[in-house]
Amino acid sequence: MGGAQSEVTASTTRVVLEAAVFIPKRVRRTSRRLGLKSESSLRFERGVDPQALTEALDRAAHWMLELAGGKLASPILSTGGPGDAPAPRVL
Repeated sequence: MGGAQSEVTASTTRVVLEAAVFIPKRVRRTSRRLGLKSESSLRFERGVDPQALTEALDRAAHWMLELAGGKLASPILSTGGPGDAPAPRVL
C-alpha cells in the first residue's frame, strides 16, 4: 500500500530490497482488523519459506543489476537469523 512518494519512477536512482517473514496468524488478524487486504497480506497469511529468503533476495538483486544497469551498494544486512524463523512443517 505504497504511495506516490515511494514508488519507483524513471528518475529513481536508489532502491532498497527488503525480504521478510511474518507470522501468518498475526498478518491475517491485523489485515482483517485494519480492513487492508493486499496481494502481499494474502501471501504472508499462507506462510513463506524462511529458508528461501536469501536466495530470493539475491535473485532480485541480480536481475536489477543485469536488466536495469544497477550497482550493488552493500551486501545483505540481516536483523534476524535462522533461529528466529519458525521451524519448517513436516507433511
